[in-house]
Order: sequence, then structure tokens, then C-alpha cells
Amino acid sequence: MWSTLPSSRWVFLLSLAAALLFSASDGQSFIRLPCCRNLFNKTAVKITKCYEQRPRWKCKIHAYILKTQNGRGVCINPDSAWIKEKLAKGLKCSPDITLKK
Repeated sequence: MWSTLPSSRWVFLLSLAAALLFSASDGQSFIRLPCCRNLFNKTAVKITKCYEQRPRWKCKIHAYILKTQNGRGVCINPDSAWIKEKLAKGLKCSPDITLKK
């Protein structure tokens, strides 16, 4: 059945599938993204990575997500003096977490 479809139908079906995949919320409806709900002002655990969570659909909170040595993520309030000091001292955070796991 599938092999007998003309190429124009294949193009149409692939285009339709792509449109459905990327139409809902900029293609993010099928990707589970973290969303910080509870923010802390600092953490005492060593930081291994830093990501910035920017407000987006279904997640309106601006925060920094710090990955720690034990593999957990800690959500930090971007207005806290602690994170501002870390950023000023050279902590590098990915500019946007929306496409990262």
C-alpha cells in the first residue's frame, strides 16, 4: 500500500507531518523541558554546569538551573545577589535552556 503512493502524495504527507510536529509551541510540544517552579537564592554544592531558563509557553519563570556534582538541578532566582556575584566572577551559563536536555 505505502510503496504505491505517488511521490507527490509522499511530499504532501511529509509536509503535513512536519507542520503538525512544529506548529504547537514552536516544535516543543513533544520535548519535555524542565521548568523551575521553586527558586532558591544560592546553593552550597559544587556547580558543574549552568543553564538559563527564559520565560516561555507553559513556563513563565526566569531562572538559572545549576547542575551539581550529584547530577541534580538547582533552580536559582536570577535576582539573587549570590548568582549575580557568580556570574560577575565568570560563571558561564548557556544563554537559553530551551533546546538543551
